[in-house]
Amino acid sequence: MFKRLLILVLVIATASCEQEPKHDGYILNGSIDKSANGKLVSLNSISRSNPILLDSARVVDGNIVFKGKVDSPDMFILTVENGQGSLIW
Repeated sequence: MFKRLLILVLVIATASCEQEPKHDGYILNGSIDKSANGKLVSLNSISRSNPILLDSARVVDGNIVFKGKVDSPDMFILTVENGQGSLIW
């Protein structure tokens, strides 16, 4: 009985150790008020003299997702299409 229980525990432990797929880069998930649905949100690098557009995404059901890769840490800004402000992080 103990042997069967041990085997069952090992099988469950092995099956629960699934690894998530690795993503080489960043995944930025965000949420915004649903009134922004359909608007374009842009992710720009701002540490250089001219901002560089890295990615953009449309707001769907109040959610946005950016995926990409950067070479080194940097300063970034998020802007919403026709918006009056931006978010620096």
